[in-house]
Amino acid sequence: MSFPIAINLDWEEMTSTSVTQKYPLGSVGRMLDGRAFRYAKNGGAVLRVGSIVVSRAPLASAAGGTSGPLAIESGTTQTSTWRTLQLETTFTTLDAKDFYKDGWLWISSTGHLTLCGQQLQIKSSKAHTASSTLLELTLYDNQRLQHTLTSSDAGPCVSLNPYDSVIVDAQGTAALVGAVVGIPPIGVAISHYFWLQTWGLAAVESATAAAAFGSGVVSSTDTANTGIDDIYATTGIGGYQSIGTLVTGSVAGGYALVDLRINP
Repeated sequence: MSFPIAINLDWEEMTSTSVTQKYPLGSVGRMLDGRAFRYAKNGGAVLRVGSIVVSRAPLASAAGGTSGPLAIESGTTQTSTWRTLQLETTFTTLDAKDFYKDGWLWISSTGHLTLCGQQLQIKSSKAHTASSTLLELTLYDNQRLQHTLTSSDAGPCVSLNPYDSVIVDAQGTAALVGAVVGIPPIGVAISHYFWLQTWGLAAVESATAAAAFGSGVVSSTDTANTGIDDIYATTGIGGYQSIGTLVTGSVAGGYALVDLRINP
């Protein structure tokens, strides 16, 4: 099945959720008024309308760094036409079938200079047990690396799809759990698919009395509150992602109209 580069959304589609997946995660949706959205799946808690939503936490550290590099199974060679591969991993989590679906395989290590920097999308993955040292992935049929990869090339890394199992940002923490990916225009039930707003005017929860028009805003650093903080009036915002600029002010605990600049 093929999909258009961008899906034209009407009001009914933009405000609907479903328990079944209609589009690939990360698909772009656009309204005629200029707002942009990404197709996403909610995680394990209800999403509030106007809340700041982030991707789930990155994968646990593996040999060589976060999410990799991993090693091709010892003694095997993956040619440039392979579709399924097994990676030796130090992951100690129990992962269900297709946990890595629509995530990414990418080459980080300089162990294979001709492949370093390439990335391919994961079509499916086998269930992974906490005691297993092998992670088996299958790639989409029309994607492949350009050169042969052997067990001596310890460079493959895996990353999760940022729009799968998104969560509300944990306010007041020292750093973001994941990258800010958007603002839900409606409330979203657990495990439902929906359109997450990423660009254009959006009503966003405000932790403080937001300041002047044009001020930049970030995810809140206030432990007791939720939503946005004025980037110029707030101290200690290092490491927090800018999400756009204020179009209106607001009272603490209310909503501010923000011109989102997360992902067009």
